[in-house]
Amino acid sequence: MSDLELVSYITEENKRRKKRRIVLTKLYFESVVLGYAYLSSQRAPRNLGCFSSDEQRHNNRKYLLKEMYDGYEVTCYDKLRLTKRNFHDLCAILRERCGLRDSVYISVEEKVAMFLLVVGHGIKLRMLRGTYKRFLETISRHFSDVLTAILYLSVEFIKLPDPSTQPPDDYKWKWFGNALGALDGCHVDVCVPLADQGRYRNRKQQITTNMKFLYVLPGWEGSTSDSRVLRDAMSRQDGFVVPKGKYYLVDAGYTNGPGFLAPFRSTRYHLKEWASSQQQPKTSKELYNLRHSHARNVVERTFGLAKKKWAILRTENFFGIKDQIRIINACCVLHNFVRDRQHHMDDLLLQEVDDDTMAASRGSKRVYLTWTDEMDAALLAVLVEHHNNGDHAQNGWKPHVYNAAIRNVREKCGVEITKDNIAARCKTFDKHYEIISKILAQSGFGWDWDNDRLLIDSDDVWNRYVEANKTATCYKTKVVKNWDAISTIYSKDHANGEGAQTGAESAQVPPEQGDHASPDLPQKRQQTGEAILSLLGDMKTSFNDSLKSTEPLPVPSVTPPAEIFATLQTIPDLARCDMLKSYGKLILSERLFQALMELPMDMRKEWLLMLNEKNGN
Repeated sequence: MSDLELVSYITEENKRRKKRRIVLTKLYFESVVLGYAYLSSQRAPRNLGCFSSDEQRHNNRKYLLKEMYDGYEVTCYDKLRLTKRNFHDLCAILRERCGLRDSVYISVEEKVAMFLLVVGHGIKLRMLRGTYKRFLETISRHFSDVLTAILYLSVEFIKLPDPSTQPPDDYKWKWFGNALGALDGCHVDVCVPLADQGRYRNRKQQITTNMKFLYVLPGWEGSTSDSRVLRDAMSRQDGFVVPKGKYYLVDAGYTNGPGFLAPFRSTRYHLKEWASSQQQPKTSKELYNLRHSHARNVVERTFGLAKKKWAILRTENFFGIKDQIRIINACCVLHNFVRDRQHHMDDLLLQEVDDDTMAASRGSKRVYLTWTDEMDAALLAVLVEHHNNGDHAQNGWKPHVYNAAIRNVREKCGVEITKDNIAARCKTFDKHYEIISKILAQSGFGWDWDNDRLLIDSDDVWNRYVEANKTATCYKTKVVKNWDAISTIYSKDHANGEGAQTGAESAQVPPEQGDHASPDLPQKRQQTGEAILSLLGDMKTSFNDSLKSTEPLPVPSVTPPAEIFATLQTIPDLARCDMLKSYGKLILSERLFQALMELPMDMRKEWLLMLNEKNGN
């Protein structure tokens, strides 16, 4: 396009833009006038309601609550997970010992009932807003008040047993005379920020023991080991203490030592293994493990009963992570509070717990797979790629990552694997990283990239470290290939326990505010007038953006033909024919004329002749 054609196009385009600008201005003006005219016609006194409607809501709310905790016993237990007597006893205790008081419009009974509905059924606070006609902020505030009050009871209802107390008269425990109870951990699903999710990823017959919690420390991430949580519990100010000469039954995840009695490894242990084989113990180790499992099974049933009763422990909820830890502590307090008071009602739930446990054991079949270095490399290549893309989900990898890993291992190694195989192998990688990264963080250790193993300055350095960390014993000469890929994937996915809190500690921490009380949403729906004003504001923004597209384009500067002709006349010895040819080219291209003006006078004639000759050919 020549300069003249460009100028002509820009001139026409500016005319079109001017017309669009006029049309847009007219439309915007008409819209504003219509909007304000509608607002003026709709101005009327707002209906402020009347006393009778408030009184009716209050009466309906009072009726619902009275029917719940003063009606049928079964109704109260089904909805609040407590019997009527225990509900009123709990309210009285919270009044007398924890300072929970009636407010102007809400009684302690209503506050506690709403709290129990949330933790007992895992419902959202918004559901209570619709049922009881309360503001969401009001419900959230009173929920936090009851939660804090219940946590103050943790010192009374969750405490270590008296070692001088006689053990229960139970044939399953008679083989363990100095045992104080059983010890284990339990996974509770929580919602955590995306950046912290990796650290929280995680394993899954009849006793007359009291099934109470003796010590509770929630908040440790699911990726940590049982022994690490135990060390943390024993190091706290209100720590877990084992009296001298006494012990707790633990599973194989703990180390056998003073105060803790674990089963024999590589020997049948779990009750479901004995039930499936339908065989009696054949060795002393098997007999010991069977009796150990029968006794320690109390902790599994206690976890199951607590989760069955308090539904908020079974599902992810909408509270902040700190409040979720406080809620877990509160549910354990409530569990111990009612265990002796309504065991006849809870026994019905225990049957469901046992049925669920047996059904899960029948449906679980472990498939073992031998992994090679080639398979590990193929798997880790996929995991590293998707790790860099952020393809992590709440409980591990996203589904398409597993599919990609299965496909890659099949293509490169010719082996069929499953999602469960990948999950199990990832646990192995996770264990390698947890142990090796702690070793490398100490002075005197390094990594031998050529031989894929640890570099150790001296045997003394290793012996001192292993003495305090028994789990690292086998890593002195252990070869761990693909360490670079493993450290890339798991470097941010390890537990630190920074959120772990006992019930007493939770009672001293103020609850999080705003995570579950409509943090970013308006409390009330916009009125019609407010909606129109908001719409007009959006229209103004769109109008300003549209006007920017109608601004006139700048017209490029063009040298007048007379000036071009005068310049050509100043060039000495330029023939008339060559002058006319040059004139015809220069008036079409401003850039050629500017190039001519940059040349010295003695070179202009030669340049024009070359230009004419080139175009002539």
